[in-house]
Amino acid sequence: MIVEYVYGSGGISNGMLTEVTDWIYNIRQTFTYQAAAGGGIGQLSSVYEAKVPGMTGGYTMSYTYNDAGERATAIYATPNGTTKWGYFDYVRVGAPDGPKRVFQTLTKLDGAGNPTAEEFHYQFDSVGRLTHAAFAQTAQNGSAPYYTAEEPADSRAHAVYQYGPGGQMWGLAQYWEVLGTGEYPYALGLVCADTGGVVWGRGVPSFNHVSE
Repeated sequence: MIVEYVYGSGGISNGMLTEVTDWIYNIRQTFTYQAAAGGGIGQLSSVYEAKVPGMTGGYTMSYTYNDAGERATAIYATPNGTTKWGYFDYVRVGAPDGPKRVFQTLTKLDGAGNPTAEEFHYQFDSVGRLTHAAFAQTAQNGSAPYYTAEEPADSRAHAVYQYGPGGQMWGLAQYWEVLGTGEYPYALGLVCADTGGVVWGRGVPSFNHVSE
């Protein structure tokens, strides 16, 4: 046997994958599912990965959800420490008969669950394709909220995606932007659910295809 799969036989995990074992490398993953009332019921709650036998000293990925069933946090616990991320500013994209929700902000959280200045921003078009991403940002503010319309990032990396008529990605352009220079001139328009305002952005710059 190379890989072994185990499925739940009752409760919230009935019929769901609960265990995968790779017998070549002797690694096992176990899965649990959100059982409490509220958002996210039935969704993945945690994944634990470790060597067998013993299953000690492994890695745990845990997830929480908001009342709408959207992912709220992801926690990665390893022998080297724990990292927590928060998902914010969900928007609706896609066709009216098959819409989906996507997050626009991914924020690293501290040990108490408070936001830090390490934050990623994303923008999508109406069908749900990623069009812009901002990362490696340097905040002006010394406390949250770190990025606002009045005080955007001092500097940031900005990736811009372009798509062809058939929906395939034609290219990716990357920029390093510094506030107050010609490389940071436009408002993109990410709407923050908490404030109802625009919190970051740059318009579509000139674009050079990297593939055809």
